[in-house]
Amino acid sequence: MKKLLLTCLIILTAGCASSPLTVSYYLLDNDARVSQEKAPVQQHLLLKDISVANYLQQPELCILDDNYQLYFSSRHQWGEPLVNSIARVLNDDLLRSAAIQLVRVNDPDVVQANKWLKLNIDHFAPTSGGEVILAGTYWLGEGVQVTRQPFSYRTALEGDGYSQSVAKQRELLVQLSESIANQVGR
Repeated sequence: MKKLLLTCLIILTAGCASSPLTVSYYLLDNDARVSQEKAPVQQHLLLKDISVANYLQQPELCILDDNYQLYFSSRHQWGEPLVNSIARVLNDDLLRSAAIQLVRVNDPDVVQANKWLKLNIDHFAPTSGGEVILAGTYWLGEGVQVTRQPFSYRTALEGDGYSQSVAKQRELLVQLSESIANQVGR
């Protein structure tokens, strides 16, 4: 009985001695200036939907390896659902670069939107090969005309760590917003 009690006491003491793991949370937009600045809007674009692959719906950041496997980090997580961050970042980038305001169905400005956007993201993660990828498809519509635009962007990681990969993911979203702005302007 004493041995069992001593074993339990040692296990409990060892558990208390180790420090808890810290969790780091990441956002794609760490700069609130664009949202605060009132850029003149020249065009409204209805954001119908943003969808992401199932593995991107989890809060944990992940890495894709060369063997088509995903590795998730419980210590590095998104600070909010990725879909929300992507929508906000695209809106800020489109406002800044092309004076295009994304609106949702329940926004008062929706009546001013004569075009719509639907976005599907298949991949949005760093790889074990030292790069970050953003790939998927978006659709732009106006009336009965719909344009389907696949995209695939890659950039090399210049350092280690999740903060570096999140910064590169943010850069890839700028490229995506530029592509969307060019298509909207046609």
